Amino acid sequence: TALHDACWTSEPNEELVEYLIRQCPELLLMSDKRGNAPFEYVRREHWGRWLKFLAQKESIFEHISVVG
Repeated sequence: TALHDACWTSEPNEELVEYLIRQCPELLLMSDKRGNAPFEYVRREHWGRWLKFLAQKESIFEHISVVG
């Protein structure tokens, strides 16, 4: 998905990721053909940065529901 590609970049692009999540939050829950979720593709050295981003943007996840 576009979110998988956005997470797989060499440098984090928080603006793009936030835009994609706001437009289509279900992208967060989609697996690619390898069975990976988008954030499984972020570089290890950027994990801290992405964790901070996700914590700061917590409100964009409030309306996402998981059907199980």
